Amino acid sequence: MRNLLAGAVVALTLAGCAHVSEPPPLTQAEIDAYVDQEQAAQWFYFAAEGWEQPEVDSRLVGWSDYTRSTDCQDAVYQRILPVYLSDISDERSAQIDRELSNELFACQVALILYPDEVEYYTTAQLSFIYDYYRDILVPCLQTQGLDVGYVPPREEFAGEAGFAPWDPYSELGADLPPSRATEIRQRCPALPDADFLEPR
Repeated sequence: MRNLLAGAVVALTLAGCAHVSEPPPLTQAEIDAYVDQEQAAQWFYFAAEGWEQPEVDSRLVGWSDYTRSTDCQDAVYQRILPVYLSDISDERSAQIDRELSNELFACQVALILYPDEVEYYTTAQLSFIYDYYRDILVPCLQTQGLDVGYVPPREEFAGEAGFAPWDPYSELGADLPPSRATEIRQRCPALPDADFLEPR
Protein backbone atom coordinates (compact mmCIF):
# COMPACT_ATOMS: atom_id res chain seq x y z
CA MET A 1 0.00 0.00 0.00
CA ARG A 2 1.07 3.61 -0.61
CA ASN A 3 1.81 4.24 3.03
CA LEU A 4 0.95 2.03 6.00
CA LEU A 5 1.12 5.05 8.27
CA ALA A 6 -1.68 6.71 6.30
CA GLY A 7 -3.88 3.68 6.87
CA ALA A 8 -3.10 3.64 10.58
CA VAL A 9 -3.85 7.34 10.98
CA VAL A 10 -7.14 7.02 9.11
CA ALA A 11 -8.12 3.98 11.14
CA LEU A 12 -7.39 5.65 14.46
CA THR A 13 -9.10 8.89 13.55
CA LEU A 14 -12.22 7.23 12.27
CA ALA A 15 -12.49 4.79 15.16
CA GLY A 16 -15.99 4.94 16.56
CA CYS A 17 -17.23 6.86 13.49
CA ALA A 18 -19.20 5.59 10.54
CA HIS A 19 -17.13 3.32 8.33
CA VAL A 20 -15.66 5.18 5.35
CA SER A 21 -15.47 2.76 2.46
CA GLU A 22 -13.26 3.20 -0.56
CA PRO A 23 -15.11 4.44 -3.64
CA PRO A 24 -16.06 1.86 -6.28
CA PRO A 25 -14.07 1.56 -9.52
CA LEU A 26 -15.08 3.73 -12.44
CA THR A 27 -18.25 2.66 -14.21
CA GLN A 28 -18.27 2.25 -17.98
CA ALA A 29 -20.26 5.48 -18.26
CA GLU A 30 -17.59 7.33 -16.24
CA ILE A 31 -14.81 5.84 -18.39
CA ASP A 32 -16.68 6.86 -21.57
CA ALA A 33 -17.08 10.41 -20.23
CA TYR A 34 -13.36 10.57 -19.44
CA VAL A 35 -12.43 9.34 -22.93
CA ASP A 36 -14.81 11.86 -24.55
CA GLN A 37 -13.26 14.65 -22.49
CA GLU A 38 -9.72 13.64 -23.42
CA GLN A 39 -10.62 13.39 -27.12
CA ALA A 40 -12.28 16.81 -27.09
CA ALA A 41 -9.25 18.35 -25.39
CA GLN A 42 -6.91 16.92 -28.03
CA TRP A 43 -9.17 17.89 -30.93
CA PHE A 44 -8.96 21.50 -29.75
CA TYR A 45 -5.24 21.47 -30.63
CA PHE A 46 -5.59 19.79 -34.03
CA ALA A 47 -8.75 21.31 -35.52
CA ALA A 48 -9.45 24.51 -37.38
CA GLU A 49 -12.71 26.33 -36.79
CA GLY A 50 -15.67 24.48 -38.26
CA TRP A 51 -13.94 21.11 -38.63
CA GLU A 52 -15.91 18.12 -37.42
CA GLN A 53 -14.17 15.87 -34.91
CA PRO A 54 -13.61 12.41 -36.45
CA GLU A 55 -14.72 9.31 -34.55
CA VAL A 56 -11.81 7.33 -33.12
CA ASP A 57 -11.89 4.21 -30.96
CA SER A 58 -9.59 4.88 -28.02
CA ARG A 59 -7.91 2.28 -25.84
CA LEU A 60 -6.86 2.99 -22.25
CA VAL A 61 -3.20 2.18 -21.59
CA GLY A 62 -0.34 2.82 -19.19
CA TRP A 63 2.65 5.07 -19.83
CA SER A 64 4.80 2.37 -21.46
CA ASP A 65 2.24 1.78 -24.20
CA TYR A 66 1.20 5.42 -24.48
CA THR A 67 4.58 6.52 -25.84
CA ARG A 68 3.90 4.49 -28.99
CA SER A 69 1.56 7.22 -30.27
CA THR A 70 4.63 9.13 -31.46
CA ASP A 71 5.52 6.24 -33.80
CA CYS A 72 2.09 6.57 -35.36
CA GLN A 73 2.52 10.32 -35.85
CA ASP A 74 5.96 9.88 -37.40
CA ALA A 75 4.48 7.43 -39.93
CA VAL A 76 1.73 9.93 -40.83
CA TYR A 77 4.25 12.71 -41.47
CA GLN A 78 6.45 10.45 -43.59
CA ARG A 79 3.47 9.46 -45.73
CA ILE A 80 1.73 12.83 -46.09
CA LEU A 81 4.54 15.39 -46.28
CA PRO A 82 5.92 14.16 -49.65
CA VAL A 83 2.40 14.48 -51.07
CA TYR A 84 2.12 17.99 -49.67
CA LEU A 85 5.44 19.04 -51.16
CA SER A 86 4.51 17.68 -54.58
CA ASP A 87 1.36 19.81 -54.77
CA ILE A 88 1.34 23.03 -52.76
CA SER A 89 -1.60 24.72 -54.43
CA ASP A 90 -3.88 26.55 -52.00
CA GLU A 91 -6.76 24.14 -52.51
CA ARG A 92 -4.63 21.02 -52.20
CA SER A 93 -2.73 22.49 -49.27
CA ALA A 94 -5.94 23.08 -47.31
CA GLN A 95 -7.13 19.55 -48.06
CA ILE A 96 -3.85 18.02 -46.94
CA ASP A 97 -3.84 20.17 -43.80
CA ARG A 98 -7.19 18.71 -42.84
CA GLU A 99 -6.15 15.14 -43.66
CA LEU A 100 -2.97 15.59 -41.66
CA SER A 101 -4.82 17.00 -38.66
CA ASN A 102 -7.39 14.19 -38.70
CA GLU A 103 -4.74 11.48 -38.89
CA LEU A 104 -2.51 13.02 -36.25
CA PHE A 105 -5.52 13.38 -33.98
CA ALA A 106 -6.39 9.72 -34.55
CA CYS A 107 -2.83 8.77 -33.58
CA GLN A 108 -2.97 10.94 -30.49
CA VAL A 109 -6.22 9.54 -29.10
CA ALA A 110 -5.94 5.92 -30.22
CA LEU A 111 -4.15 5.41 -26.91
CA ILE A 112 -5.33 7.35 -23.85
CA LEU A 113 -3.77 7.08 -20.41
CA TYR A 114 -5.78 5.39 -17.68
CA PRO A 115 -7.53 8.02 -15.52
CA ASP A 116 -5.42 7.16 -12.48
CA GLU A 117 -2.22 7.68 -14.51
CA VAL A 118 -3.11 11.37 -14.87
CA GLU A 119 -4.79 11.72 -11.44
CA TYR A 120 -8.28 12.08 -12.91
CA TYR A 121 -10.90 11.07 -10.34
CA THR A 122 -14.64 10.48 -10.15
CA THR A 123 -16.73 12.64 -7.83
CA ALA A 124 -16.87 9.74 -5.36
CA GLN A 125 -13.08 9.41 -5.40
CA LEU A 126 -12.63 13.16 -4.97
CA SER A 127 -15.05 13.09 -2.06
CA PHE A 128 -13.00 10.30 -0.45
CA ILE A 129 -9.80 12.33 -0.88
CA TYR A 130 -11.52 15.44 0.45
CA ASP A 131 -12.58 13.67 3.65
CA TYR A 132 -8.97 12.61 4.21
CA TYR A 133 -7.65 16.10 3.55
CA ARG A 134 -10.19 17.80 5.82
CA ASP A 135 -10.34 15.26 8.66
CA ILE A 136 -6.81 13.83 8.71
CA LEU A 137 -4.22 15.77 6.72
CA VAL A 138 -5.15 19.34 7.61
CA PRO A 139 -5.25 18.64 11.40
CA CYS A 140 -1.98 16.71 11.11
CA LEU A 141 -0.27 19.62 9.37
CA GLN A 142 -1.66 22.00 11.96
CA THR A 143 -0.13 19.92 14.75
CA GLN A 144 3.20 20.52 12.97
CA GLY A 145 2.68 24.26 13.34
CA LEU A 146 1.72 24.79 9.69
CA ASP A 147 -1.11 26.89 8.29
CA VAL A 148 -2.79 25.43 5.20
CA GLY A 149 -4.92 28.51 4.67
CA TYR A 150 -8.24 28.24 2.87
CA VAL A 151 -9.98 24.85 2.92
CA PRO A 152 -12.56 24.73 0.12
CA PRO A 153 -16.04 23.34 0.76
CA ARG A 154 -16.80 19.83 -0.49
CA GLU A 155 -18.97 21.15 -3.35
CA GLU A 156 -16.04 23.14 -4.68
CA PHE A 157 -13.58 20.28 -4.34
CA ALA A 158 -15.72 17.34 -5.47
CA GLY A 159 -18.46 18.99 -7.49
CA GLU A 160 -17.53 17.22 -10.71
CA ALA A 161 -15.19 14.51 -11.96
CA GLY A 162 -11.71 15.62 -12.90
CA PHE A 163 -8.51 16.63 -11.20
CA ALA A 164 -8.22 17.49 -7.51
CA PRO A 165 -8.44 21.31 -7.46
CA TRP A 166 -6.58 21.73 -4.18
CA ASP A 167 -4.36 19.92 -1.73
CA PRO A 168 -3.17 21.12 1.67
CA TYR A 169 0.51 20.75 0.77
CA SER A 170 0.15 23.24 -2.08
CA GLU A 171 -0.47 26.00 0.48
CA LEU A 172 2.73 25.47 2.44
CA GLY A 173 5.11 27.24 0.08
CA ALA A 174 8.70 26.36 -0.74
CA ASP A 175 10.39 27.92 2.29
CA LEU A 176 10.55 24.74 4.37
CA PRO A 177 14.02 23.17 4.62
CA PRO A 178 14.13 19.87 2.69
CA SER A 179 14.77 17.82 5.83
CA ARG A 180 11.76 19.40 7.56
CA ALA A 181 9.56 18.88 4.50
CA THR A 182 10.55 15.20 4.40
CA GLU A 183 9.79 14.81 8.10
CA ILE A 184 6.37 16.42 7.68
CA ARG A 185 5.45 14.21 4.73
CA GLN A 186 6.39 11.16 6.76
CA ARG A 187 4.24 12.30 9.68
CA CYS A 188 1.37 13.55 7.49
CA PRO A 189 1.06 11.43 4.33
CA ALA A 190 -0.16 13.45 1.37
CA LEU A 191 -2.83 10.94 0.31
CA PRO A 192 -5.04 8.37 2.01
CA ASP A 193 -4.48 4.65 1.74
CA ALA A 194 -6.68 3.42 -1.12
CA ASP A 195 -6.32 0.99 -4.01
CA PHE A 196 -7.29 3.58 -6.61
CA LEU A 197 -4.37 5.76 -5.49
CA GLU A 198 -1.79 3.02 -5.82
CA PRO A 199 0.76 3.19 -8.66
CA ARG A 200 -0.33 0.99 -11.54
